[in-house]
Amino acid sequence: MMRLIKLEGIDGGISMQVEDNDPTAFLLADDIKATELFKALDFHRGCQYEVERGASGELAPGAFDGFCGLIEEIVQGINKISDSSDETVTKLSSEESMPD
Repeated sequence: MMRLIKLEGIDGGISMQVEDNDPTAFLLADDIKATELFKALDFHRGCQYEVERGASGELAPGAFDGFCGLIEEIVQGINKISDSSDETVTKLSSEESMPD
């Protein structure tokens, strides 16, 4: 299943929304914690993710682009894991059903 992550500049930070979940605000004045980022991604095994960049708002382009780049790299990694997990599960299922 494809899941869309929307990123948008807000006053003092960036909003990240996955599908119809409530958006999570990451403020530039605060440290970003890995657990908060993981929760905001709302990871589901086997899902693929796509990032949509919205308007940067009043944020400096470098700050917005940097955060978006980070999320895009994380999503690429998640998508690779999801792809390889599906192949591994399929391969194992095929091997188990084969007679000796």
